[in-house]
Amino acid sequence: MKRLHDINISAKLTLITVASATAALLCVLVAFVVQDLRLIKKIKAEQVEMQLAILSGNLANALVQNDLHTVDYLLINGTSAHGIVAVTVYDRQGAVLSQYPVVAGRLTPIPSPEGFDFSVVSYRRPIDWRGSQVGTLEAQVSYADIELRSVYMGTYSALAFLFALAIAALVAWLVQKIVSQPVLQLHRLSREVMETGNYSLRAQINGRDELGQLGEAFNRMLSQIEQRDLMMERQVSQRTRELQKLADEFRYRALHDPLTGLPNRALLNEEFNRAAAHAKRAGKQFAVLLLDLDNFKGINDNHGHDVGDELLKLAAARIRGALRGEDIVCRLGGDEFIVLVESVQSLQQIETIAQGLLQALQGELQAANRALNIGVSIGASIYPQHGQDLDELKRNADVAMYCAKEAGKNRLMIYEPVMGKANLNKLALQGEIKMALQRRELELHFQPQLDVAQNRLVGCEVLVRWRHRKHGLLMPADFLGFAEESGTLRSIDYHQVLREACRQCQKWRLDDSLEIPVAVNIANVHFQDLELLDEVRTILRETQLPPAMLTIELSETVLLDDSSRSAGSGVRIAPYGGKNHPGRFRRGAVRSIPPAHHSSGQYQAGSVALSQHRARSG
Repeated sequence: MKRLHDINISAKLTLITVASATAALLCVLVAFVVQDLRLIKKIKAEQVEMQLAILSGNLANALVQNDLHTVDYLLINGTSAHGIVAVTVYDRQGAVLSQYPVVAGRLTPIPSPEGFDFSVVSYRRPIDWRGSQVGTLEAQVSYADIELRSVYMGTYSALAFLFALAIAALVAWLVQKIVSQPVLQLHRLSREVMETGNYSLRAQINGRDELGQLGEAFNRMLSQIEQRDLMMERQVSQRTRELQKLADEFRYRALHDPLTGLPNRALLNEEFNRAAAHAKRAGKQFAVLLLDLDNFKGINDNHGHDVGDELLKLAAARIRGALRGEDIVCRLGGDEFIVLVESVQSLQQIETIAQGLLQALQGELQAANRALNIGVSIGASIYPQHGQDLDELKRNADVAMYCAKEAGKNRLMIYEPVMGKANLNKLALQGEIKMALQRRELELHFQPQLDVAQNRLVGCEVLVRWRHRKHGLLMPADFLGFAEESGTLRSIDYHQVLREACRQCQKWRLDDSLEIPVAVNIANVHFQDLELLDEVRTILRETQLPPAMLTIELSETVLLDDSSRSAGSGVRIAPYGGKNHPGRFRRGAVRSIPPAHHSSGQYQAGSVALSQHRARSG
């Protein structure tokens, strides 16, 4: 069955047609031959029966008269037709009276048909005379003529079968050509489409029958596949472009700063590796410039992050414009930028490029309709003298940049090994001060303030100290500058000093019934903070300390700043005090007073007044 399934359709059609024709012809020929033989045998049997009936009638008269001579005569003449080859007459007792032909010159019973050829058939018939049996007639009939006719009919049928089979094979071949040719064409076309992927091929249509309709359906299917393939190709092409665009965007976003559009740290690493490899091959050197905008933190805190972001964009554009085309500038974060200057020939070349950067960031920058003045401090390190990898070069450039800030800002400093040693303790303290806040190593000291005229305690000044595990007790001048640079000054002033001072003052009032106002010195930078008053209100509300019990001190340098910035922060600076308080307390104090209720004894946080002397309210 598997082999039959593997045969091509034309062979199948031919085989099926020939097999069908063969089966039909065989059925017809067999039926014809069998029917013919049956008919011939029936006719022969009827003829033999008729002949024997005539013979038995004649023999009855002869037997009644006991005329054996007539019996012999009748037997001789009665066996001449219809294939009767032997006849025997028996008397009533079954004895042989006569037979023809005579066997061996004497009368003997004729052998039974089993002893003859299968083509001889025995017939036995009684001989009656007027209703009574006078003898028996037995005849042997040969069917050799029928056998001969069967052979003849078989030969004729075989020839007819072969001829008909040849015609059937021819018809089968024609049928398979008519039926299978379009199917084979579709098969070849489908294989070609499958192998080449060319859906523009079409089947040839030769008629409107089922095969023609099948070809048309196949062509429509190819057309639909071709259209879908073209559409999918366009979609794939479009999706590929979109994915490539997205990949480019993702790569750009992954390698560039979203605010300024400058390369970020990831791209800086790639560019540094490329520059380092090129420098090694060519035996050249390049420089790493670390830029930090001066006064940016104050501007960002005073005017808000939106203004700070606009300022960073303007600064990034000016830095990019001041560099050569082959130089690479990246934003590290905050207000820090780093520049790779390739093919450095001398220190003078670095100074020239740095001078261009300094000039680009001098003067006013218009950010969010505000005229802002900034500068830039630049630290430089050189590959390979000052480091073999980016981290080391950046660290040394960072040291040089801090030296530039300490030297007055807005300048370039090129790294030297002595700078690293001088700044080692400074960098260590910057890292340790954050841990000091977590370990609560900062502690408050309260310096009492006396009214010498009345000889009574009128307040105390809050002083902050750092009990360092290694260096012992550190004064504010030893660490507050580092705190400002590391961004922890706000936490120290608001949370470690101001809040704790208010808690202690309230504890004295509740536990010891002591009304001792506290005076807290706030760094000047906080007076430009838009959230200063909110912080003070929050702390007073949390500690439930009356505002009259809190004095906030500032230095005279705060008044040198633009008064508009102080006004913009929500802090009002106004003259307070005078001749009524002659020199009882030290100068430079700022205290909290009510804006319009001096005599009521009700105090509010929200305004501060400059005083030449400190005095208790109420």
